[in-house]
Amino acid sequence: MRTSSFRPRLPAALLCFWLVFAAAAADAAAEPSLRVVVTAAEAPTTAATLSAVAVDGGPSYEWPIAADGGAPAVGTLPPGDYDVVVSVGDGRSARLRVRVDTGRTSVLVVTLPAGSDTTALPTLAAGPSYQSTEGALFDRRALRDLPTADDAWTLVEIAAPFVIADRMSTGGLGLGRSALVSTRGESWAATGVAFDGIPVRSPTPSGRLPLVVDMHAVEAVGVASGLAAAEVETPGVLIELVPKRAGRRWAGAFDASVTTPGMVGNNAEGGVPAVERIEDWRGASLSGGGPIGGRDAGLFLSAGFARATFLERDQPPVLSSHTRTVAGRYDGSPAPRQHLRVLGGFEVADYPFDDRRQLADRNVSEQGRFGRALVGWSGTSPAGSLRSFTLSLQRGAWRPELSSGVAGGVVDRVFDGMVPRPPADLVHLQVDARGDWHGRPVRTGGLLHEVRAGLSFRRTTATRETLALPTVAETVQRQVARIWVPEPIDVASSRQLHETGLYVADRISAGASFTVDLGVRADLTRGSTAGSETRIRWNTVSPRLALRWHYRALSLFGGVGSYAFGRPLEYLAFGDPGEVTWNVYGWTERIPNFRYDPGETGPLVARAGYGPTVASIDPDLRASRSTEWTTGAEVRLTPYSTLRGAIVIRRQTDLPGVLNVGLTDADWRMFTIDDIGADEGSPHDDQLLPIYERLPSGYGRDQLLLTNPDAAGPVRHDGIELTYEIRSPRWLMLFGATAYRTVGLGGAQGFRALENDPFVLGDRYWNPNALKDPEGRLFFDRAYVGKWTTAYRAPGDVRLAAVVRYQDGQPFTRFAAVPGMRPEIIHAYAMGRTRFTYTATVDARIEKGVTWGHGRRASVRLDIFNLTNHANEVEEDVWTGPGFRRSTILQPPRTLRLGVRVEF
Repeated sequence: MRTSSFRPRLPAALLCFWLVFAAAAADAAAEPSLRVVVTAAEAPTTAATLSAVAVDGGPSYEWPIAADGGAPAVGTLPPGDYDVVVSVGDGRSARLRVRVDTGRTSVLVVTLPAGSDTTALPTLAAGPSYQSTEGALFDRRALRDLPTADDAWTLVEIAAPFVIADRMSTGGLGLGRSALVSTRGESWAATGVAFDGIPVRSPTPSGRLPLVVDMHAVEAVGVASGLAAAEVETPGVLIELVPKRAGRRWAGAFDASVTTPGMVGNNAEGGVPAVERIEDWRGASLSGGGPIGGRDAGLFLSAGFARATFLERDQPPVLSSHTRTVAGRYDGSPAPRQHLRVLGGFEVADYPFDDRRQLADRNVSEQGRFGRALVGWSGTSPAGSLRSFTLSLQRGAWRPELSSGVAGGVVDRVFDGMVPRPPADLVHLQVDARGDWHGRPVRTGGLLHEVRAGLSFRRTTATRETLALPTVAETVQRQVARIWVPEPIDVASSRQLHETGLYVADRISAGASFTVDLGVRADLTRGSTAGSETRIRWNTVSPRLALRWHYRALSLFGGVGSYAFGRPLEYLAFGDPGEVTWNVYGWTERIPNFRYDPGETGPLVARAGYGPTVASIDPDLRASRSTEWTTGAEVRLTPYSTLRGAIVIRRQTDLPGVLNVGLTDADWRMFTIDDIGADEGSPHDDQLLPIYERLPSGYGRDQLLLTNPDAAGPVRHDGIELTYEIRSPRWLMLFGATAYRTVGLGGAQGFRALENDPFVLGDRYWNPNALKDPEGRLFFDRAYVGKWTTAYRAPGDVRLAAVVRYQDGQPFTRFAAVPGMRPEIIHAYAMGRTRFTYTATVDARIEKGVTWGHGRRASVRLDIFNLTNHANEVEEDVWTGPGFRRSTILQPPRTLRLGVRVEF
């Protein structure tokens, strides 16, 4: 093991990066687009120019329309109202105001006069707009009016239909830490987050991202979940963060909010504590921007901080989280029809160390330092094609703040989960380069073809330097079990990943009513570990097809898509000489104090971990595959409201898993115990539950192989989804409901997100006590989910908003108690035959504002999280015995937050 000081080099790296000229603007799933359809009264037509000017003082755009009537490739635009003008060469023009909404494709039909007609004017008409992605879309108004605790993860958790998170963020819990989220049966490992189109990857075993989102620097948040175009890599939730840009006049805002202990309720019942409870909250931000001279040049800056103190399970110590953020964006036009942008951001987050439960002193914090920079260029050629290039740099560094003489603690397998890796410095560096080309639409044989293509390169490095090697004692339901003793680590872990992506797609239109989007994506992945023969080599091809047909207010859509994905940086831990290897001993407790004391180490019973003496990767390891079929309909009921329904089927195959090739069937003894089954009150499902005990012949012979086990998968998801949306000058409403099932096998024994998920690399496929389990419901399966989000801007500058969320309970299974055997988790029946109680929350906001002058406004608001002070359980006692199904923790209590905002 080596120690090192924590010396972030981000400022120097950012300075070097800003000196590099590169390119920008990848496809953004959350950004809106304007699709132009050009017709002609008679051919040939005259050449024309299409321009769009943002009504609110934002940017302006210009595209040529060729004399052959070919439409320009407009691509993506920031949301808002635009004055669109079509001008022919001698000054004749037509004007139309067009609304561009986040995540919707607005259709503009342009009719040009014949080239021989010198008096006729061009005409403009708005065609039917349609939602261009599957999922939830939150624009500037939604982010401004909804009670989301100024947190992107809270927004996704409570308001995005069909999305489930691994936590409850009531009142700002989880500050500085990204959540694990999922939709449509995908693993949390398949979730993608993109900042201005560039993916933000998770290098940590627990899924933490190198990012703290400053919501005051975000223009829109898109939560896409299906029917992804070939540009998109991941099959899971794609959370797209669209950064703000400066307008045509200087404007800014100051925002501050506070929660005091007297503003937090108490919903404890019968001595059962809340899972977490805010004690105190403080936060403020300052943002603003405007023109700085030059051609459409503008600068936007934002800075903020937040601090929260909270309790876990109402037990001391009081924990705290603290974030500091700064972000900036420059936009300019170096030449006509060209756009240059430069973005940068840096965040510092302090929060409780995720893996502190392995330590005797659990009051340990971790600091994360995250930064990113992006330079981009895009332009429209004289022929009307759109080109864009991007170069970006991201860096994340995590360091637990350990005291000297770190001592190991006790981890309970039931209450705390699996024994985590030892504390370590982790540094993650990611460089992306990407180019995209959208060709000018070309008409062939009566069909309009819009061809686009892109090429991306990504290099990612991750280093891990272990800081301490504590000996950890393990209990199971407070019964002594094992002692985990790590072997010395002599080198730091260093992994590299190189990824190349190529896509080609063609959007084929038959008039303005029918479109087919055909695409194919090819990805090459190469990964390696320093000092090891460990390698990953993946070559994948993923075709996509989406169809859409409009007739007046009705739109029918459908599609099928294939995706390849995985967690290659995490997979490279297997065989890494910088990773931990444990010798696992029996725990022979001499003093009944549930604390490991000298002389209590029993015989060696197993070896575990990731080092090269115990773990390796199958050279034929394959990337996982996900295939999705979607069909549905959308009806535009009024100019402001839309009803949408869909049927979604997904299948995941080639899932990863771990085999123990050092053991054989002869190393286990099988016997049975009487068990009451899932129906406690009836004998009809009583059973003889098979139990497998490891024999001494198998002690210490473990050899773990990461591969694609035959027993892994497929994971099956079948769902029905319904959404209803209203967007009017005063009302904003989004309702989503789904009924679904996601069936498969979690990678480890247990019911939490880091256990009951197919991408967790545990003992599922080599421990016969886990192999015996039938398929069940996975962690993110909630069966029935409904979310209703509404905001109303009332007369008198009063704003009201509420977010109501219902989701069925988390699936679990009873853990069997086996007398006379070293305790371990053993499932008594299929996961999901029983569930915890449903989750229900109501979050609300009331705000009163006063305006004066031009664009000046001051307001005061009150946010109320868990308005009804609901006290449903979050977990139950899952162990066989008289306490089975007794509530153990409850959801967080009612929390109030008072805020003020000044816009100038």
